[in-house]
Amino acid sequence: MPRDQSYVENTVAELGAYHASDVYYLFGTMSARPWSWTEQDHAASEHMMRYWVRFMTGGDPNGGGDPFWHRFVPAAPTSMHLRADPYAGPTPDIARVTFWDRYFDSESDDR
Repeated sequence: MPRDQSYVENTVAELGAYHASDVYYLFGTMSARPWSWTEQDHAASEHMMRYWVRFMTGGDPNGGGDPFWHRFVPAAPTSMHLRADPYAGPTPDIARVTFWDRYFDSESDDR
């Protein structure tokens, strides 16, 4: 690469939700990027950190007055939607989740 050529970092709008984009929320490190973080981003980060800390320290993400995070049940698939106002709701793209579950179940049967 020529010395006068440099990489320009993409903006959040260009990147969207890319692999590991949740890390800034999980560790509360949004200040590491000069992006236009919102109050909603910071609130979502606070919820996410509390859920993860409770899960890591006690095996249960619930408590502290945050909305209840239900255990995943394939027969009634709900997921926690982590955002400024988290809620348990329908699992997005459940057909894809089911496909991969079946795929990995069949792979384990072959071993």
